Amino acid sequence: MNSADTAPPGKVQLSRRELRLICRRLLVAHDAPAGIISAVTESMVDGIALGLPVLDIGAADLGLPGSLADHRSPDWAVRGNDLTVIGSGQWAPMLVPALADIVRMAAARHNISRVNVVDVRNGAALEAVRGRLSRAGFVLTPLEPGTSWSMSRGDDLDFHDAEHQLLFDGITFTRDSWLAMYRASLRGLTPESEESFRHAGYVDEHGELIEGMDDDHDIEAALSSLAPSQNA
Repeated sequence: MNSADTAPPGKVQLSRRELRLICRRLLVAHDAPAGIISAVTESMVDGIALGLPVLDIGAADLGLPGSLADHRSPDWAVRGNDLTVIGSGQWAPMLVPALADIVRMAAARHNISRVNVVDVRNGAALEAVRGRLSRAGFVLTPLEPGTSWSMSRGDDLDFHDAEHQLLFDGITFTRDSWLAMYRASLRGLTPESEESFRHAGYVDEHGELIEGMDDDHDIEAALSSLAPSQNA
């Protein structure tokens, strides 16, 4: 990923991995519960790949709510062939993983042909649910964008094309759009501390990092192995 100081004028190309990293940091910065960050990150990436307004580049905080900590499981009901999901005012990308699971559960028990969602923020971004459902063999066709879809079994070729393009070609942003996302995402980084330096590895008396550690490596054992032998 380019740094803010070296990003070229004009356009910036991001890979899927880089886009995922920025989305993940944005969720952390807005207090999203740790247990759903991975799933919501993927829903954001799917939505951006489809060209949906997941992020509002011109708005404060990119249009994200001030806090995403209040995450609730949506209520839902089936009447006839219609599934209705109540979003309780949640931000659409946060609702997508649960919406996909509810659709699959309902379809396993009922002959669902229509999906409706009410009371959701930024409903246009709900189209990202097509990604998760396409991978499960369902196709959603918009009836009323962001609120209602017809549903059938099959392969969502439009989503597969968008996903393929993102995977192999990346996605292009204007420099200003990229800078807005990059700077907002920096708030999701953990500040440096004595503990973070310990997890980074062993630092000698000159402040040089000698050996990086992964999460499963015992720091004390590593330091012991670096100590001079008593028999030397």
